[in-house]
Amino acid sequence: MQNRLLVAALLLSVILLYTLQLIGHAAQPGPLSLSVLPMNGKAFTFGKPTTAFFTLKNTGDKAVVVTEILATDDAGAAPVVLSSSVYGGIGKESDGSYNFGEMVQDATREALHAGFLLPGQQVTVDGEYRSLARIARFTVSYLSSSHHYDGTAASLAPLDVYIADARKDPMSRTFHRFSAKAWHSISAVAMRTEQTGPGASDRAVLLEGDPGKSMCSILTVPCVTDKTDFVLNDARATAARISGHAKETVALSYSSALQGYVVAEKQDCWLLKSAGQTGRGTLLPAMPLSLPWDIDHYPVRVQVGEKQPFGITGHEDPAGWKLWEIYPVTYGDGMYTQGEFIQVTAKQFPAFLATVRVKGDSLTEHQYFFRSRYFKLAGAK
Repeated sequence: MQNRLLVAALLLSVILLYTLQLIGHAAQPGPLSLSVLPMNGKAFTFGKPTTAFFTLKNTGDKAVVVTEILATDDAGAAPVVLSSSVYGGIGKESDGSYNFGEMVQDATREALHAGFLLPGQQVTVDGEYRSLARIARFTVSYLSSSHHYDGTAASLAPLDVYIADARKDPMSRTFHRFSAKAWHSISAVAMRTEQTGPGASDRAVLLEGDPGKSMCSILTVPCVTDKTDFVLNDARATAARISGHAKETVALSYSSALQGYVVAEKQDCWLLKSAGQTGRGTLLPAMPLSLPWDIDHYPVRVQVGEKQPFGITGHEDPAGWKLWEIYPVTYGDGMYTQGEFIQVTAKQFPAFLATVRVKGDSLTEHQYFFRSRYFKLAGAK
């Protein structure tokens, strides 16, 4: 009996030690590992948008280019983007190199990539994260070489990688075909990066030709978070019970402004606040789940009309009226935004949604310059 207790105690100790080692780090299926930690070094606060460090490591034997990290279970979460067009222009030179200039007032046709990793390399990306689960799932999208990396450009195929020379001009860079020595001089310094677009990372590379099929890894990350009784998995199960839909098909996202989960169901949304809830909560207008995500970060812009009396002004002029006698209306800048807009804060959000619902209206999302977006009343004229 004593031997059995001793074996059980030892086994429990091993499991506990392994669990502690995993905190803040992902399981490692496939060629990548991921950790997600709050920038302030403390635990995540449940439901609160937080600037976080996303650290990716290439644990395989092939080169990869990570393109995006997405919180899989939070339907409103914005992706952490490592591959994107950027502000400027790219042209191919007669010697086969590429010149990137930041003075061009446009978005590049070609993408630049900040997530290029040789075997054993890692990079940390700054991004926004909202902790809703004790065990969070992330979808990491990436491109991969087909061969074991041996230090040569040929072993990167089908990835045809061009890397930037050391900057001589702060507004331009020249990209040459990959060399291990040049890349190590860059990656050893640029181990941390911001997201790609509209700016270009110091570690950005360019890919020529067809890089092959994009792949995905689902990585689970235990996130250290403050205590809460109603985490995402419980909310999804509760929403499934109330709606009658399969748990894996439920789309929901948390809203600090509404103090609950927004559940999207066909043409309606509703509010879920507790595991004991027995029916659909406060009915909300149909909306993209990116809206409660955005408004927890900053005031959002909503287009309420299409009148644009001025051309390109570069600024937003007052329109001289208020929507519902509450929200001051301004015109767009004429370049990236056109029409009549209001601004809605987190404090105004519950009342705003209630009015939209009463008026039988709904909200849609409109994306423009890079990842910028605003929302639109479906009845805007």
